[in-house]
Amino acid sequence: MEIFSAFFEKPKKIRFATQEPGERIIFVLRKAFVTNIPWIFVSVLALILPAFYMQYSLHSSKYFLGINRRLEVALIVTWYLLTLVYIVERYITWYFNIYIITDKRVIDIDFSPLFSKRISETTYDRVEDTSFSMNNLFHTIFNYGDVFLQTAAEKREFEFHSVPNPSLVQDKISDFAAMATK
Repeated sequence: MEIFSAFFEKPKKIRFATQEPGERIIFVLRKAFVTNIPWIFVSVLALILPAFYMQYSLHSSKYFLGINRRLEVALIVTWYLLTLVYIVERYITWYFNIYIITDKRVIDIDFSPLFSKRISETTYDRVEDTSFSMNNLFHTIFNYGDVFLQTAAEKREFEFHSVPNPSLVQDKISDFAAMATK
């Protein structure tokens, strides 16, 4: 599985823990990678900000803001460590929040690092309605949007946020749901 891909159609080498014998995976989806641009931008800024500070601080004969050099170095190292933690947390959250569509069911895995993982699933005979939306210019340009499933189960709505090619995903789910009700 490629580490930056968000759309896999009929993957051959992917399996999941609760996969039943003979169950085929149709799609494995994540949020479109373009949705990561805001946190990547913030991360890049956080990585270069200390460089500007150090540039000014090194050329200054006095301590900047009254901070001695050892404390200054400790703060910069701490800044970089926190930035690294932020980058890893954001990437892991994106990478492990997965939507799986098989020939038998739909699975939504919501992952929150260090805190929780929630897995919801429904079979196609419970799907009552499917729809998708592409709400703005970026969705249209980069071909991603939200897919919604209304079910008759306890969890009434499945929401796949910012998935690539939402029309194809919605169409495939609708086809499986129609076959399940026949």
